[in-house]
Amino acid sequence: MEPLVLIPGTLCTSALWEHQYRAFSADREVIIPDITRDASVKEMAERILNSVSGSFSLAGLSLGGIVAMEVMKEAPERVNKLSLLDTNPYPPTKEQIELWNNQQKQVRAGGFEQMVSEQFLPSAVFQEHAGEDVKAVIRQMSRDVGEEGYFRQLEANKTRPGAVDALSAVNCPSLVLAGRQDALCGPSMQEDLAKKIPGAALVLIDQCGHLSPLDQPEAVTAVLSYWLQEN
Repeated sequence: MEPLVLIPGTLCTSALWEHQYRAFSADREVIIPDITRDASVKEMAERILNSVSGSFSLAGLSLGGIVAMEVMKEAPERVNKLSLLDTNPYPPTKEQIELWNNQQKQVRAGGFEQMVSEQFLPSAVFQEHAGEDVKAVIRQMSRDVGEEGYFRQLEANKTRPGAVDALSAVNCPSLVLAGRQDALCGPSMQEDLAKKIPGAALVLIDQCGHLSPLDQPEAVTAVLSYWLQEN
């Protein structure tokens, strides 16, 4: 059975995919790349392609989804199935770049933990049911990524090229999956994204925010399991 590559998002580590890793690693190799080491989406995609042999199924969330779309540009023949979770196919807006620049200034001034708690956490999960255990995982992932890893991820986001023009060429079984309450990459964006990929399925999960594999792990695993079984 071919490997499954699960790419985490900004300020996330393999802990984002813990439930999915446990579910799928029994019968296939599950690879969770580190996307904290490069400062461009292209470099992140190339590192993944150089570290994984042969063909594989590919899923990515948020920045990880952006990297997954870049992988599809670079080597579409190597991806047999594609799943994009809570992600954005467009180049960054001026407002986003300004926000990230301000976050970098705050972090450089010693406000990393404050930024995570006040800006990242509230938009990461569906707050009405987010328990302290989930919030603790998010805080620990942020610490593990660290300030320098976060800065590289922000630079990659600020310079991302967008993937809209390439999506019409995707010809493998594809899934767009997201939390219906995602405050960063909302349902309308996910609907537009799914329409741009020929034959793509769209699944929106209720009571679920941006970090859907962590917010609603059982539901996300169930949907990904169905996707992996597609021919």
